[in-house]
Amino acid sequence: RVLDVAQAHDYRIWIAVGLALGGLADVASGDVERGLARTEEGVAMYEGIHTPPVFWPVLLGLRANACQLAGHYRDALSLLETAFELEEEGSPLRIIFRVVRADVLLAMENGALALAELGAAAAEAEAVGVPMLQVEALARLVEAGSGEDAREAARQLSAVLGSLDEREHVDFARATAALAADAGALARGT
Repeated sequence: RVLDVAQAHDYRIWIAVGLALGGLADVASGDVERGLARTEEGVAMYEGIHTPPVFWPVLLGLRANACQLAGHYRDALSLLETAFELEEEGSPLRIIFRVVRADVLLAMENGALALAELGAAAAEAEAVGVPMLQVEALARLVEAGSGEDAREAARQLSAVLGSLDEREHVDFARATAALAADAGALARGT
């Protein structure tokens, strides 16, 4: 619907964003070729618009997500690196890009780098005071980690969850599941 309105009024920025979002949705629902083409079309359209590049990192991130879902991991990492570099330190988008980069690295079976990326995302989220992103990064650390590293992430996650007042704004289901899984692993001694 956003794309229809944007096209009806020739809002080129929103057409570009809509194409990228639609392309990501296409890839996620299994239409990989169409989705990648639409994300590329949206990115190319945005590049041709003379406007401040406020959406550029976001579009790169959307395209990276589409590439990740399509199994084009190297392309996803390259796009994420560019998007990451465009954001200022302390930007919530940098933290999100770190988490997505960790997902790509996990898909590439590079667990050590993925865990380092998640740890950096959690630390950066804490430093800039974004507990929702800190919870996300720590929950993924608990899920992807093992041994003492996972237990330490679980302790940190539990502390962050215990300090929050606005629980409805955090993905508590995922965080709680990660803690429950960690508790099960602790009981088994793994």
